[in-house]
Amino acid sequence: MSGVAAFNVRAVLSACRDMETAMADLYDLLAKIHTGVPYMAKLWSKTANEERNHAAQFALALDIANAAVKAVRVDISTIERTLRAVHMLREACFAHPPTVEQALHAAIAFEEALVDLHADKIPIFAEESHRKLFTAMMAADREHVGRLRRALAVGPSTPTPTPVPSYRSHRK
Repeated sequence: MSGVAAFNVRAVLSACRDMETAMADLYDLLAKIHTGVPYMAKLWSKTANEERNHAAQFALALDIANAAVKAVRVDISTIERTLRAVHMLREACFAHPPTVEQALHAAIAFEEALVDLHADKIPIFAEESHRKLFTAMMAADREHVGRLRRALAVGPSTPTPTPVPSYRSHRK
């Protein structure tokens, strides 16, 4: 892998890891906002943990990138734009905590937009065995969006969202 290609691979994989971590932070925030709806707080927390698993998959891809990843399928600017959008949505949740229904609609839209930005889709692996490994890891939580859709279909009982302290005091 050339020096330029190696930098691009590492930069994209690192940005993807950061994006997944930001999504986990967003879902953790939604769990706090919706503590009054216990099943939703639990679903948001579960989804946050799945996003942390996605981040760990990108961390693994970074660890093996020099030997196992030939290239990536996306440009870093795509990931950076997505990361900025996640941060903006998180800020908006601090400013105006969404109802469960609003949060579900936003989460489903984000998840559908991110479907091709996972660790089994972005890297072009040098060996088929590596691709299969990452595909198998992602298969474990393919129901990610399905659970959010089912929660929306059930029709959330929505008490007033729990206010959260200002965004500035929670910045990472």
